[in-house]
Amino acid sequence: MEIKIDKNIPIPEKRTRNRTAFRKALEKMEVGDSFEFSSPNYPKKDPLRSIANHVQVMSNNQKKFRTQSIGGVQRRVWRIK
Repeated sequence: MEIKIDKNIPIPEKRTRNRTAFRKALEKMEVGDSFEFSSPNYPKKDPLRSIANHVQVMSNNQKKFRTQSIGGVQRRVWRIK
């Protein structure tokens, strides 16, 4: 088997996920605040739930969040504590 080696192929930009944006939003939220987002892979994957759990643990349980489906792929997260 022969492998062709290419030269001068640019490296694509690093793909970013919404995780950083979600984490920053969760950290800024006050009790009673909420936001809506689209989660096309729900219910197989719910990345925001794990991010919310991480923020809750890092705050020594001073912050608590609730996520809920609001129809189709739309989800909403509330800060409840």
